[in-house]
Amino acid sequence: MSGDENFPGQEHYERLFGPERQARLDIGALAAADDAPAASLAEPEVPFTWTEAWRSECEARHVMKLPHQARREHYAGVRKQRGEPAMQELIAEVNRQWVLAQPVA
Repeated sequence: MSGDENFPGQEHYERLFGPERQARLDIGALAAADDAPAASLAEPEVPFTWTEAWRSECEARHVMKLPHQARREHYAGVRKQRGEPAMQELIAEVNRQWVLAQPVA
């Protein structure tokens, strides 16, 4: 496939993230240095779902909903596969997601 051919879903992607929207999302040092409007520096409306941060948040939300014993087993599996620091990071993220899920009083 050459670089000129359309990839599957390109029309859908362009509707969602067309040139105007993409210009707002592609904020680099040059855009910030050119005194870009504050609105263009805001967080995107849709989070980037292909990032490690998103994966971590999704895993934490999943683990948060597990029954106590299943959650402990998941933590043990993470410790075995990824190590103690990864397990501690997951626990911290689960706790953060728990706080975020609580209604504001």
